[in-house]
Amino acid sequence: MTSRQQCLNKPSKLGRISRVLVCAGSLLLLNSCSSLLELVQPKLATDMAVFKSGDFQLDTAHSSLVFKVKHMGLSYFVGRFNQFDANLAFDATKPEQAKLGAVVDMTSLDVVDDNFEETIKSDEWLDTEKFPKAYFETSSAKQINSETLIFNGNLTFLGVTKPVDVAVKFHGAGTNLLTYSYTIGFSAEMKFNRSDFGLDKYIPTVGDEILIEVEAEFQRN
Repeated sequence: MTSRQQCLNKPSKLGRISRVLVCAGSLLLLNSCSSLLELVQPKLATDMAVFKSGDFQLDTAHSSLVFKVKHMGLSYFVGRFNQFDANLAFDATKPEQAKLGAVVDMTSLDVVDDNFEETIKSDEWLDTEKFPKAYFETSSAKQINSETLIFNGNLTFLGVTKPVDVAVKFHGAGTNLLTYSYTIGFSAEMKFNRSDFGLDKYIPTVGDEILIEVEAEFQRN
């Protein structure tokens, strides 16, 4: 290799300095981002006894609702509803008096297959044209431990109202430093038999039990 080729292949001093500066800048940026994330991460209380009381509204941008039903006993078929709303009234001194209400837009059903989605929405299954909404309203609540409540209430589905329970596990509460709203977050689970609401097609090939899972954040009004 000639001296000229060696010179061309050898990184220049300026090039080495540039790469060092880029690396240093990247590290500083990462450290800045990490510090920023630490600043906006709220300090969360996890014991509902020290949560702030008040009336709360669902933050729909940070919440989800999915349903699961067994298919031939082999797996769970999973879908979601993209539009729903809820409100929570919570008193930290009397958590057993908490109240939860929710409404689900049944027409917002979302599954992976568009044709199957239309089949589920049809009068053969959910009949969303006749029953566009489903509702849940609590009648009482029971505290299980410092982070768990069981809400007893009524579900109105396909025009039929039946008692159901909703298990809620609070993950924490604190002031969201991006919105400046005091926020409570929880996971919730509800189970019911669809046959109780008159939807008994193809049992047991399509399971009778419906599992509803909710991830929710509520902002204090």
